[in-house]
Amino acid sequence: MYPFEELCDHIVNYQIFSDKANETDCEYWSFTCDNSPFTKCNNVWNCKNGLDEFYCPGTSLSEDIQKSFRCNNNEHYCLQLINNNNDINMTCLHLNRTGDGIIDCIGGTDERLTNICQETYPIDIRKRFYCMNSSKCIDPDQVCDTIIDCPFKDDEQICP
Repeated sequence: MYPFEELCDHIVNYQIFSDKANETDCEYWSFTCDNSPFTKCNNVWNCKNGLDEFYCPGTSLSEDIQKSFRCNNNEHYCLQLINNNNDINMTCLHLNRTGDGIIDCIGGTDERLTNICQETYPIDIRKRFYCMNSSKCIDPDQVCDTIIDCPFKDDEQICP
């Protein structure tokens, strides 16, 4: 048996489905990505822009981060390297700039369902931090572990 909440999660279970098409026909379902009781506020982006993780009071670490960044209800938090990658900008990114195929935030966190990590590692959901200016994806647990894993050191540059 296959858990319903794992359908249309952008992760293809090849034991059940033979190809990606079965996982991407989700737009024909009666639930949209942001109103399904099975995927709303589950700490996983089921919508390309993360809309399903908005308005989830008291449910996640993301909400605490949103507040510390002073993001509005229609913005995601975002870390950016600025000044020739010497400084970190803690900012908020409007919903219409997330899931648009353009990486604005370190690690591709604004493109969780559209970045190269999702495409290259559809099954290995651990590889979701996108190293800038490369095709390398690492586990978010490798970020700020004092070991440089990304070619341009962005996995360690963002650390306090």
